[in-house]
Amino acid sequence: MEVTQGDSFDESPWWVPGRESEILFQSAGVAHNEQGAEVGLSPYALRVLNLETSKMTTLLEDPKRDLLSPKLAADGSLLFIRRPYTLAHRPRSFWRMIEDILLFPYRLLYAFFQFLNLFTMMYTGNPLARSGPFAKKPADQAQMVIWGNLVEARKSFFGDDGKKQGLVPASWELCRKKPDGEVEVLARSVLSFDLESDGGILYSNGAAIFRLSPQGEKEQIHKAPMIQQVVALPPSPSPSTSASLVNEGFTPANL
Repeated sequence: MEVTQGDSFDESPWWVPGRESEILFQSAGVAHNEQGAEVGLSPYALRVLNLETSKMTTLLEDPKRDLLSPKLAADGSLLFIRRPYTLAHRPRSFWRMIEDILLFPYRLLYAFFQFLNLFTMMYTGNPLARSGPFAKKPADQAQMVIWGNLVEARKSFFGDDGKKQGLVPASWELCRKKPDGEVEVLARSVLSFDLESDGGILYSNGAAIFRLSPQGEKEQIHKAPMIQQVVALPPSPSPSTSASLVNEGFTPANL
């Protein structure tokens, strides 16, 4: 059943505890340029929809950050993931288009020559040009691939301090807004989280699952590659089985 409409993306629904007719969700409006073309999404905000009255209320928004995966705890605290906002598609200026048109022949020639240059190096070990703007020092192609993979892996799994972070950077923060309005950061490098019935919080950085107890104590309860979502299950005898992990593709439910 579709309960929201409009030029926006409404995702990650969550029933408000104790209010069967209210749904909490994340919402981002579609951004348009002067010509009316879609250029991206606005920052995600957190909103509540009353299904009986059709009234929509904005709980929290930030012009510089996306607010994702909202959940309300039993004590009224609002938990969510906060990350820096970036416009996915930026409009191109008129002068940039003129520059691309003027440089197109040169770029095409350059790309064609580099293709021939790489082909020659693969079979002879020597470049076509030894001087001029097309000249390059011979490089070990296999070593370049290894270096590239190492750089990308380091970006994904390590922060600026060199410590292992997970699949998302430290700027992805698990936050809690208390009933008095204060916002605190509970954890960093958070890809997914869920609430337990006793007030604990399960969250994942993509490489491991952690648990925050109601008293704020943190423990690692599981490790696995490519954990994209965690779901808290009913209490069980073993703490390590209180989380369900998803290692395959996951698409948030749309409203």
